[in-house]
Amino acid sequence: MARHRDAIGYLLELRDFRRESWLSKACDLAIAADTVDFSDDEIRLVLDLFMSRSEYAGTAVTPAPLPAGSAARPSAFLKRVGGFRNFKRLGTSLELVLEKRVTLVFGRNGSGKSSICQALKTLADPKEPDGPLKNVRHQFPGDPSFEYTFDGGAAATWHDGSGFGGEADKIRYFDSTVALTHATSPMDPGRSVEVTPFRLEVFEFVRSLVVSVQEAATRAIDGERTTLSHDLQTFVTGLGAPAGSDAEPFVSLLALDAREMKARVESLPELSESHSAKLTDLESEESRLVEAGSASGIRELRARLGLLQRFKQVLDGFVLTCDRINPAVRVEQESDRNSKQSALRELNAKCFPEGVSADHIESLIQAAAAVCPFDAAAEGVGLCPLCHRHHDAESAKLFVAYHLYLTSSLREEVRELELALRDARAEVGKLRTQDHQDFSLLDEHLPDGQPENTLQCMKIVVEALPQDDESFSAMNAADFGRYEEVRALALVVAGEVDKCREAIEAGEKGGKELAAKLEDVRAALRTMRLERVLGENRDDASALIGRCEQYSSRASRVSRYDFATLLRLMTNKGKDAHAELVLSEFESRLNSEYRRLSGSTMAQLGVTLRPAATQQNVMVHPEVGGSGVHRVLSEGEQKVHALAAFLCEAGMEPHRVLVFDDPVNSFDYNYISNFCERLRDLVRDQPSTQVLVLTHNWDFFVNLQQTLNRSGLNAHLAVCVLEGCDLVREYREDIDSLVDEIWGHLGETGDPSEPAKTSAAGLMRRLIETVVNKHAFAGQRHQYKQKSQSASDFTQFTKLVPLLDAEAVRMRDLYADLSPPEHDDPRNFYTSRTGDQFRTWLSEILGIKSAIEGRRPT
Repeated sequence: MARHRDAIGYLLELRDFRRESWLSKACDLAIAADTVDFSDDEIRLVLDLFMSRSEYAGTAVTPAPLPAGSAARPSAFLKRVGGFRNFKRLGTSLELVLEKRVTLVFGRNGSGKSSICQALKTLADPKEPDGPLKNVRHQFPGDPSFEYTFDGGAAATWHDGSGFGGEADKIRYFDSTVALTHATSPMDPGRSVEVTPFRLEVFEFVRSLVVSVQEAATRAIDGERTTLSHDLQTFVTGLGAPAGSDAEPFVSLLALDAREMKARVESLPELSESHSAKLTDLESEESRLVEAGSASGIRELRARLGLLQRFKQVLDGFVLTCDRINPAVRVEQESDRNSKQSALRELNAKCFPEGVSADHIESLIQAAAAVCPFDAAAEGVGLCPLCHRHHDAESAKLFVAYHLYLTSSLREEVRELELALRDARAEVGKLRTQDHQDFSLLDEHLPDGQPENTLQCMKIVVEALPQDDESFSAMNAADFGRYEEVRALALVVAGEVDKCREAIEAGEKGGKELAAKLEDVRAALRTMRLERVLGENRDDASALIGRCEQYSSRASRVSRYDFATLLRLMTNKGKDAHAELVLSEFESRLNSEYRRLSGSTMAQLGVTLRPAATQQNVMVHPEVGGSGVHRVLSEGEQKVHALAAFLCEAGMEPHRVLVFDDPVNSFDYNYISNFCERLRDLVRDQPSTQVLVLTHNWDFFVNLQQTLNRSGLNAHLAVCVLEGCDLVREYREDIDSLVDEIWGHLGETGDPSEPAKTSAAGLMRRLIETVVNKHAFAGQRHQYKQKSQSASDFTQFTKLVPLLDAEAVRMRDLYADLSPPEHDDPRNFYTSRTGDQFRTWLSEILGIKSAIEGRRPT
């Protein structure tokens, strides 16, 4: 039993199971839609929800109105089929006029029934027939064609250029090929059940919208990727040569993966002078290592090393000399010397008379001090070593002063300070007289302008030195202090010397060691250049990283979303809806047709329907015990199945023309009766359906007439007989009617046309059979074997009149004269027969009739 009344309920099941806002919106739009074509705004709205750029809470949706059903289509009524030319063996005079809702055409095998059905198949079936349509019995058959007319329309002609299936919406046919197809092929329940009320199209709508959203999302991501790739390429190109677009993280960035670049940007050091200096050093080291890779390069490195070493010696010597001069110390020494000299002069003034040099008496007082200690001299104590008198106050004071003079270090200290200052003066002299060599060759190997700047700095330092007659305190200390710049360059040069020496050593070793060292230097260079470039463009890089992350998130959303699974779930849910809503209804209808045609249900015959489909619309395979019905059921039961399926489809479109070509082949008596009753019900229940039945089964021919007549449908029935692929007429066994119709074709005088002769010949053959059947067999004889007959009126057998031998022979000759042999063309057979001949034959038939009636008992 169906869980929902239509497919919308099944779609809502899927929506509630997935619980995705964008899918909820897509389902709501599909429910309210009446077409698979959604507007760009609707697709964009769902896409924004899919990309999480907006939100959707869900609203109540009103389904679109149901489309108009097929009942509104006008009925089709075929009025005429004829004018056959070169179409199989059908004669040009054959005219099938269909004036009633039901036309029953009887004809023996080979009379042209299947050819007429084939003509109608060319109008109903878009598939080209397997067999030829032209009359292959003719050496030059020509192109086949025929004419047909629908009620209310003009006459139309079919020919090879018309194609096939031009009237497929008006005609459906049933023949042996259709029966075989129904028995061996899967069945489409949608052709037998009105599916419009079930709204199964809602799954097609939502599937179309989901596919459109997927395509729109893919286009949006592709467009964003193209724009972002262009901007990234422009950014990388604009960075210039130092970084190189083939270096990480540019490779990953150009591949729209910003993780490596983001890590680099976040870990960037601050760009400083030391960073630039280190980068310069690495570039110089790279240059040296490259040079060391060749003999000429090593020679240049050695020459440069010598120049650097000499330059270093000059700088080291200059710095050492400046360190020795040390102006601050010299100023302090000059101050100490001056103070000590002043103290020494005061001491001398105490010891020696004015104008007397201490050098002249120093030896004297030293000798005296050895005899008599001067530090013990006091008034009245001790003797003067020179005059041997006791000290008075003045002499004692003088001898104490002598002691101080002899024991003082001022003289030595002054002498040492004088020597130190003299040495400093000597160093100053060296700096003034130092010859500075030309080291301009080192300009390209040292920081910009350093050699020249250093020489200028050295000149400034020298100019700051005091002149010979100047005190060290008079010198420009700030200018002299710039010799520290020389010291700094000396350290740089020392580093260059070491690097140059290492490069020479690596070059002399050569091979892998040099290559490895060069690669290490270049790797460090790439890192530092990248840091410099990214540091200078940090803001732009950060903005592009943000865009890449946003793109990656959206692209991941689109690429990782399993649309295939969602569409498969939609298909499976649609299958459920189709199976529960349509398949159950189809099985009920098919089972009803089985019961009406065979008296048995599908279950009683063992027939089951096995669903099989890859899409939403489920097809079913009719089976018995797991095998196809065509492998298990009898031929008659297969025909029951085929007719049941055909009639289910016919009930869907009651406005069509239904054509049956020998539908009861392989049927027994019961099945024939059941089918006649089913056709009667179809004619009664579907008044807009036109039925054309062609058969060679006399029992079915009679049974169908009786069934329709009993139901009061005889006014809607026309019965015709087809003879020799050339004549079709309404079937009668009334002698007077046949005679009147014959005279209508022959006329009293003149020569009738070929079609009139052909028609008259067929009617005269029927007249011969009718006369014999009526009088010699009491109406009980039939041209074809009858398997069931109505109860006989036995009183009629008392009035049977046998033919005389002469009458029998003449009747046989007349029938032969009126019947063209199979190898003759019926269109040319009556050419040599005149109208008078036909009228003579008719007179002879009527004469025999009168003779028989004259012998009939009263």
